[in-house]
Amino acid sequence: MGIIAAIALPTMNSLKPNVAAAATRSLLDAVTHARQLALSQRTTVYMVFVPPSFWADGNYNVNWTPTTRSRLPTCSKSK
Repeated sequence: MGIIAAIALPTMNSLKPNVAAAATRSLLDAVTHARQLALSQRTTVYMVFVPPSFWADGNYNVNWTPTTRSRLPTCSKSK
């Protein structure tokens, strides 16, 4: 039983999700998508990084009104 556990333990550790690698891959995918969008439309694409709870927090949206500058096209996540 101990031999089976010794063999299985390294395999079980490799199945844990790598959060840092997943975040890096997600960022790389977003930058690649923004680059492709900029090249295909021959324009500047802005990437804005906000905290995950940005849209849910009412303190961020107080007295905010849209302007021409803020109406930039957004990229939707297809995955």
